[in-house]
Order: sequence, then structure tokens, then C-alpha cells
Amino acid sequence: MRIVYFILTTALLSLSGNVFSAMDHSSMAGMESSSQNAQTWNTTGVIKSWSPTSVSIAHRPVAQLNWPAMIMSFELDGYQGEPFAPGQQVRFTFRQTESGYALVSASAQ
Repeated sequence: MRIVYFILTTALLSLSGNVFSAMDHSSMAGMESSSQNAQTWNTTGVIKSWSPTSVSIAHRPVAQLNWPAMIMSFELDGYQGEPFAPGQQVRFTFRQTESGYALVSASAQ
């Protein structure tokens, strides 16, 4: 009797896990694509390097993402602002892309 109970319990848990997993992925997929397009974050930092396609910034923590302070590269795809020199302190806005993160806007501090 214990074996039958064990098999039924295992099957039920396995089935419910697959259902919840499928629900999570399908609902999250729609939320990710819509939130990625709209969600931006702001912080401050110091420009480390600037190239035609990316910028490296030593930025302060981003509490909303649970990120510590770090040096990160941001794509410049779609950035319309002016370039900044290494060492320049900036306040900037960024967004998530399919391949990483992109600079949206920046201003000197």
C-alpha cells in the first residue's frame, strides 16, 4: 500500500510541477517582452570608456535590481545624446535589451 501511495504522490507532484512550470513560462514571456520595452532604471556613475557602440560606466548600486556598485558596459544603440569623456560623472538612464543593457540618456553631474 505504501508503494501505491508513493507512486501516486510522486506522479501528482510531477504533474503539478509541470503545469506550474508551463504557466510560469507562458505568463512570464509576455510580461518580459512588454516590461523590457517600458522599464528603465536610473543611477549615477563615472565614465570609464566611450566607443562608437558602447560605453563603460562605473556605477553606483541599483537597488531596484539588487545590483551592487560595479563597472558595466552599456550598448549605445538608440542613444541620442552627446558622448562623455572618461572620468566624467554622469546621471544616466538605461534599459534591458535582448543582449544586455543599453544607455537611454545621460547628463553631466
